[in-house]
Amino acid sequence: PLLLLLLLLATGAVAQCPQNVPGVSNAQSTLCSSTAEGSLCTLQCAPGFLQARDSIATYVCTSDSWQQGNLQCERANCGALVVANADTSACTTTTSGATCSVSCNTGFTNTSPTSTTYTCSNAGVWQGSLTC
Repeated sequence: PLLLLLLLLATGAVAQCPQNVPGVSNAQSTLCSSTAEGSLCTLQCAPGFLQARDSIATYVCTSDSWQQGNLQCERANCGALVVANADTSACTTTTSGATCSVSCNTGFTNTSPTSTTYTCSNAGVWQGSLTC
């Protein structure tokens, strides 16, 4: 393989990969800085998506195509919202970008100076603050 690579280098016939890694859904459209044989290209998931467990974000340029990576990006999910002494029943959508209004349960008063709206962040974490 080394002799073949040296021969290809000497003749100028080095394989090149495309600048974008094709076929990766919900990944940022990132141009790979080098597209020569043996180059590495690491992708990232687009905002609001997280890398799935066991997926590989780094691809290797082999013979004119990107190989070995298998990046899978899943929509970030915040899971069920839990706020002490509050009604979160309106929070049925839990994926990134979702918003919901939360109110204190009967017999409890909102003592926080902030909004009662929570938002599921691109990182999959509920953002908001309500103290009842």
